[in-house]
Amino acid sequence: MQELYLLHGRTRLDENLDDWGFDGPRLQGVEGIHGTYGNINIHFATEEDLLAAQQLTGWETFGDNALTLRMAEDCVEVRGFNGHDNDKNPLTGATVYFGDWGLMTPKAEQASLVEGAQPAPRPTSGAPGEIDYVKTVESYGLVIIPWAEFLAKTDLPDGLMARALDVQKTVNGSHVLYDPDDDAEGFMLIGDDPVALAKGWEEFSAEVNTIIYTYRT
Repeated sequence: MQELYLLHGRTRLDENLDDWGFDGPRLQGVEGIHGTYGNINIHFATEEDLLAAQQLTGWETFGDNALTLRMAEDCVEVRGFNGHDNDKNPLTGATVYFGDWGLMTPKAEQASLVEGAQPAPRPTSGAPGEIDYVKTVESYGLVIIPWAEFLAKTDLPDGLMARALDVQKTVNGSHVLYDPDDDAEGFMLIGDDPVALAKGWEEFSAEVNTIIYTYRT
């Protein structure tokens, strides 16, 4: 069973955020997602799960066990939201919008990854819908730096430098991607292209942590 999370909240579609916005509801008992001619339908295990999710989102039912996710431009729209805005002011029955959403297996270690991470920034430059993968990775606390700068680091996790030196013997890359808060066995990539390194981390994260991030143009 999975849950659907909503992040990067805003009260207006054209709102320019100075931070990462507010978190939305987390919908429990999700069995899967199904697309029908452009509509995204969220299927639930029980009627109770569906009704609880509908109460939190205001989404319309699709058949007996699904809700149709409501999109507004490139964001997910939720009606009847009760929480706080970006300035911590209370919201009651509000219509709000979320730029990041996805499915995850609700295991404690995976939940902490989503709850403790900052959602990906809304694409603002380049081709329509283009994602800045490097900034996305950095928003989750990872670091991509040149090899020479990495060698000068004195605050690396124990054992990480030795592992990087060993990898560099065969890869011989100009940049390093690593998590400064992880242990020596944590995720690390070496290569010449920072964008390729960032994409490699996102693919690894999606596969291992069963987190799906969705972007729409």
